[in-house]
Amino acid sequence: MEISRTNEKKNTPFHRIIRGYMCQGGDVTKFNGTGGTSIYGDKFNDENYHLRHNAPGVLSMSHDEKNFNDSKFNLSFRMLTTLDGKNVVFGRVVKGLANIYR
Repeated sequence: MEISRTNEKKNTPFHRIIRGYMCQGGDVTKFNGTGGTSIYGDKFNDENYHLRHNAPGVLSMSHDEKNFNDSKFNLSFRMLTTLDGKNVVFGRVVKGLANIYR
């Protein structure tokens, strides 16, 4: 994945944690959830909703009310079908998922 190769999100905090649901991170400009940027400039549109939030560890874009995305993302703690069709899934955690439950 390009994000892990570029270290863009390295040392950025999870700015929002919703216990038993998900956490949000990736604010690479303000580090508190109010900033963000992307490789496409300021923001970009949703792409597709082919993949689902069908397990813990799913990574999806966290977008604003107009469905524009930047660098912020969600990490699910469980299956979250309520986000299907709303937040674009782009990956999943493949190693170390147990660390998010500490």
